[in-house]
Amino acid sequence: MNKSMNKNIQITASADITRAGIAFKKGDSKIFKHGELTPAQLAQIDAVVELTVKHVASNSTKSSVKKETH
Repeated sequence: MNKSMNKNIQITASADITRAGIAFKKGDSKIFKHGELTPAQLAQIDAVVELTVKHVASNSTKSSVKKETH
């Protein structure tokens, strides 16, 4: 399997917010495994400026492989 397809998603909140059925508190940083979020959930989360989405390696402690900004 291609390692680039196995990225976890780290979501960090800059404010208290609930999106895609997931509650985030200000300062929270949650990591979701590859495939744990549906494309619809990810689109809802990615559309909110209070949430920062980063793709991180699943087998590494490196913080950011790819960062998506708004």
